[in-house]
Amino acid sequence: MSKRLSLLVLAAAALLPPFLSQSAHAQRRDRLDDPYIAAKLQLGLGGSAEFSVSREGRTVAQESDIGVSFGAAGQYVHPLHKYFALGGALGFLTWQSSAGSDADGGRNFLFDLTAVPQGKFALLDNTLELYLGLPIGLGLDVLNEVNARSSVSFPAFGVGAGASVEGDTAIGFVIGVLFGVRYQLLDSLGLLVELGYVYRTFGHTITTNIGSGGLVAVRNESDVNVSFGQFALNLGVYF
Repeated sequence: MSKRLSLLVLAAAALLPPFLSQSAHAQRRDRLDDPYIAAKLQLGLGGSAEFSVSREGRTVAQESDIGVSFGAAGQYVHPLHKYFALGGALGFLTWQSSAGSDADGGRNFLFDLTAVPQGKFALLDNTLELYLGLPIGLGLDVLNEVNARSSVSFPAFGVGAGASVEGDTAIGFVIGVLFGVRYQLLDSLGLLVELGYVYRTFGHTITTNIGSGGLVAVRNESDVNVSFGQFALNLGVYF
């Protein structure tokens, strides 16, 4: 009996390491399939902004390069299938066109709220995941860069000395495509990188006040459509 017991113990000892290894791999596979929260640094590179201003039946359009945009975002992703996940993201970005920069205008503030469906594929024993995300949703843009010196104000519409110009806040549309890679660094921590292109469009109103002595003599409003696209580079961690 003792000899049989010894053989059973030796057999169990021989089988235990492979079992533990398989268990560890299973845990790692399960971890990549778990829902996760990501925090990302967002960079917008290149691109140009198109401004189309309309007032009193007249339309003037111009295009202006965009400097580097930067911000941050938080995202939640829930895998629904081996090859598909659905997420939501809330992001902040600050951007400025060269027209606003040349006129000493302020930087514009942008808030995005998007749904992010993803196609995904695991590699390297399920420690590395490739995915393709399609963010689509709404953006809130605060247009701070316009002033009396900015070409976006279009002097042809009557902006001159003594005038003050203001941009408003507008809700618009956001759509993009992001190719991403995420790597399971630890059991509860991973790294991700995303590269892609994001396009946004908004309908703003520019208000021009012309007056003297503290009194507003003329108040004009112009509709301006602002559209711009940039290459996106996002770096982040997920939990």
